[in-house]
Amino acid sequence: MDDLLTYLPYILPTKCTLTTDKNIIVASQHFKSLYGDLILKLLWHIDAIPKSINYVKKSALKTIVDQVRTLIELQRKGCYIWKQEGLLKIMPTQKMKSNGFKSYIKQKTVGKIDPHVFMIEKKQDPGFNDNCIVGMSFQSLLILFSHLLTQVRSMDQNKYFNLNVAQLFNVVDATNQLNSFGYAFLYRQPRVKGANQTASGKNNTRTTVSKIVQHLRIMSNKATSSAVRELVRQEFKKSTGKKLNYSDKTLTDIIIDAAGHSHSS
Repeated sequence: MDDLLTYLPYILPTKCTLTTDKNIIVASQHFKSLYGDLILKLLWHIDAIPKSINYVKKSALKTIVDQVRTLIELQRKGCYIWKQEGLLKIMPTQKMKSNGFKSYIKQKTVGKIDPHVFMIEKKQDPGFNDNCIVGMSFQSLLILFSHLLTQVRSMDQNKYFNLNVAQLFNVVDATNQLNSFGYAFLYRQPRVKGANQTASGKNNTRTTVSKIVQHLRIMSNKATSSAVRELVRQEFKKSTGKKLNYSDKTLTDIIIDAAGHSHSS
């Protein structure tokens, strides 16, 4: 991890030149164009720099590197972070259960991880989870930057160098967009399904009430009667086994509409 932390100054938003290494300079510029906003917001979140400032002073670099190092170590040793149904989950923990490793291997084999099964949860102070997620975020950013820098270093230093670097980072950008759209789509599906089921349920209920009104031959001029509404509620309960939860006003409107259709037919 110490090797990765040497790259941290190059991904932070600064206004100063920190190296003469052309590979690092070019990779850093492209990397910050993709992840600069995220990195800045992470720094604001941990109060590394004030929200009124959007860059890191050279004199503050060492302090911020040490602060990020602490959060990364906190995340690595003090919590377990995983993704579940598109959402980020976190569990503060420092110890595996006696039979935990066996359970972990079994879960990993089926591709569904629940650390509550193999880890012992440890209560932490408020803000601990956020700090762990920030630490994980910086660790992931540094790992990615290291891999991309390795690719940049492998490129020939010819007239196509800058173009090849740009193409490399365009692939990363396209991958990011695909992941974002993919997760947004998958996360949207349960909500859409739930909304459709709710709408379908409402339509089915309304249809059932309308059929009851027509079957009982209720006239529209009787729709405002509380006795009629109660009769409809009772018939609905008998035919569906469920309670009709419509308000008096909604039920009256449905009765009027159904009675009108019955009379016109």
